[in-house]
Amino acid sequence: RVKEVAKLSGKIAEQTECLNEWQQQSEQLRAKLGELNAKLEFETKVACESTDLFDNEQSLIINDLRVYSDSLKTEVANLKQALANRDASVARLEKENTELKDIAKTESEYNNTIANLQAKLAEFEKNDSSDMIAGQLVSKQLFLSLSKEPVVLPEGFIQKTGLVFDEFALLYVDENGVPLKIESLERNIKKEIIGIIKSEQGSFFLETEDDKFQVMVPISAKFIGRPVRGVLLPEVESRVEGVYRVDSLESEMTTPQAAGRRAKSSKPALRKEKDVIFNGEKVLIVGGDRVGHEYEQTLASHGLEVVWRSGFESIKDLRGGLSSYKAVAVIVKQLSHTLLREIILAAEKSGVQIIFCAKRGVSGVLGCLKENLSSCK
Repeated sequence: RVKEVAKLSGKIAEQTECLNEWQQQSEQLRAKLGELNAKLEFETKVACESTDLFDNEQSLIINDLRVYSDSLKTEVANLKQALANRDASVARLEKENTELKDIAKTESEYNNTIANLQAKLAEFEKNDSSDMIAGQLVSKQLFLSLSKEPVVLPEGFIQKTGLVFDEFALLYVDENGVPLKIESLERNIKKEIIGIIKSEQGSFFLETEDDKFQVMVPISAKFIGRPVRGVLLPEVESRVEGVYRVDSLESEMTTPQAAGRRAKSSKPALRKEKDVIFNGEKVLIVGGDRVGHEYEQTLASHGLEVVWRSGFESIKDLRGGLSSYKAVAVIVKQLSHTLLREIILAAEKSGVQIIFCAKRGVSGVLGCLKENLSSCK
């Protein structure tokens, strides 16, 4: 983190220097433009004040002045365009500079929060308290104090706490050392991220739109290529940065076996699916750009009111959020990670059912909706 902040600071300084240099060049261009305009006005005034009686030599001089005047106008126009380009570049650099400063500020605040956590842990380690113990959660039923003393937790003790393995916490106990409650010391530090699980050289990584983080807890290979929600813990003295909890976002997705059977369905089986009757539910389908508007046309015959959106187009423009929809069907294989996070947050806020579809074909999506849409007959 310190290296990242230093790198950002260096980039800010570099862009600030470049910005100052371009501003100086812009001032020079403006000065030259003023000189040319003044010269053009003077030459034009001289030409206008000349007498109407010219001999051949004077006519040639006037023609030369006109040509020179035209060339000056062209040069002025070019300088104006160059100045406009400089102004646009300066505006872009100023915007980038502001963004970099914001990132550096965020990283600095994040590092300060981690430093405060480490200071708090050191303080707990020095001050022995009989009613509370600082340490790390090792497993669902084991808590390890800072002094490496294990404490066995009752079954289901952390079930609703939101704590993850290796997270620092404060364990409250009674006079006999029996655990009463547990509180996280990293509530403001840990981050929830959404992405796709990837496998590289025997390790699992949670890949987001902008970055990837190693998964530090055992997970099944069945998660590979699927959307998940992870909890990211930062690096501290006794822990490396990584994902320490992974939850599937496909709890409502059709099973691979069922999806496989639908993929092998013949035309008679598809006709049988067309007999499915829905109750006019309004469903938003996101992703599956290769099929796209076919969802709206085909699924309408099954009693569904379908609205389709591209898997790479924001849904922020949907008025009223998602509250008017019965469910949101997500085509997992054709969807940006950024949009996936956006959909999940919007659906949770509106209380709308999310259905993850492994297949993008019309029949596969229809089968997925048939199995998962809560009001389907």
